[in-house]
Amino acid sequence: MKTKLLALLFCFLSAQTFATVVNFDDLTNGVIADGYAGFNWSNDVGSIGVVSETTHPGSGYANGTVSHHNTAFNLDGVSGVSIAWAGAGSFNFSGAFFTSAWFDQEIAFEGYKQGNLVYASDSYVLNTQSPEWINLDWSDIDSLYIYNTSWQWAMDDFTFTANQTDVPEPASLVLLSLGMLALIIKRKNARV
Repeated sequence: MKTKLLALLFCFLSAQTFATVVNFDDLTNGVIADGYAGFNWSNDVGSIGVVSETTHPGSGYANGTVSHHNTAFNLDGVSGVSIAWAGAGSFNFSGAFFTSAWFDQEIAFEGYKQGNLVYASDSYVLNTQSPEWINLDWSDIDSLYIYNTSWQWAMDDFTFTANQTDVPEPASLVLLSLGMLALIIKRKNARV
């Protein structure tokens, strides 16, 4: 009975994925350094920065801050900035909240793997009053490009899962531990 219960638990946990939510709240105003949260936050087009919700009250920055206190944004309103996985492997991009900082605008996304376009989204209309959750659910990309029609956008709760091949994920370690525990229990029951 214990072995069957452990096998069921093992199957349940193996189906689970654990998403990481980047809320930028541990940063101060300025450019986001490459390597933060496992990503490079700049490319040859421009960079992504972080700003406090109190810096521009009433703007899309303040209205778009979902998990208080900070939000990320495209410096100088540049279109075509990227968020690229900094290490080996790739990531799955679930989505994020986006708000336009100053004026209503459109935003679109592209996902790449090893320089090849894998995904392209439709355009989304952003306003300055409320954040919009943009759910893409793209898997196995190493770069996310963000294109906008004008000015800055605000982004919060950037949600992803890592697909690193060289480092075991915490979920893998849990599954390995449960498998070892099941073997120990089975062996103990066989002796009795």
